[in-house]
Amino acid sequence: MLWSERYSRLQMECRQRLDPVARRHDGFFLDRLKSKESVFSKVESGQFARPFDEITDLYGATIAVPTMADVESVSVEVLEDFAEISRRTARGNEPREFIYDDLHLVLEVRDSGLLADKTVLALPFELQIKSMLQFAWTKVTHDTIYKGDEISWASDRFAAEAKASLELLDNLFTNVPTTSALHSEKENEDYTNKKTILDLAKERWPRESLPTDLRRTAFTIDEYRHLAAWSLEETLDAVRAPTADALTSAESLTPVQAFLAILCGKLTPAERIAFFEKVRAKGRVVHVTDEMEALAPVLKEVPADLRVEFGLGADR
Repeated sequence: MLWSERYSRLQMECRQRLDPVARRHDGFFLDRLKSKESVFSKVESGQFARPFDEITDLYGATIAVPTMADVESVSVEVLEDFAEISRRTARGNEPREFIYDDLHLVLEVRDSGLLADKTVLALPFELQIKSMLQFAWTKVTHDTIYKGDEISWASDRFAAEAKASLELLDNLFTNVPTTSALHSEKENEDYTNKKTILDLAKERWPRESLPTDLRRTAFTIDEYRHLAAWSLEETLDAVRAPTADALTSAESLTPVQAFLAILCGKLTPAERIAFFEKVRAKGRVVHVTDEMEALAPVLKEVPADLRVEFGLGADR
């Protein structure tokens, strides 16, 4: 069997195993078979006496993940299905050295009773696991500068400078909670209030009931309380009150829906009218369901033009 056919089969096997790993870590997977031209270019370099035994990237794959913090967890999962032959990372500890490199693994498929195609065994391949910034650097500079048809000191210098800058940026993204603390003294009142509301949502609703985009929830609740001219303290007291328990524990209501019901229940009739007018003036609409009205009948007062309409065309 030709080497190209064996490696094509290896590619199919690796795609089935590695693409799901990348997706589970919010990343993506790419691969390629080395072209004949590239293989013979390596052979001509004189580094390989037995190229098909010694060249480890005849098939190569890449997994790119959000930050460097994700690289190690991906490698651990990968090694459940693949045997590690070697690993290389050029990241150094010298303070004046900026080697912003990804993790290179040389792997082989592990044999198991579930492996149908045994021809893919004992075929080494290279897997690079990198952050998305590392991947972007590779596409923007490495492929054009290091593998191009020109030799330029200035271009190589630029690529090295870009690497150093991206290493710093990647470290910032990897350690957002720590690095953002540098700006703790610059927090403004608006963001502090929104964070307090976000923490309130975590306090009053079970984690499984909270939406993924909890930031948007906090922003929406904060806007509602501003439109109702409520202080932050009034908002906290109203949501924490025992009278709100039925709404905050209702599984059919989102935190925003529950807060709207709590808010309207606390407002006087005149205040509700003023609140609805401000909602209208902001160009907003509210999502009121039958369950909300059953738990908080006061929501029946929400004007029709302020309600979300899910019908389409003639269905409305």
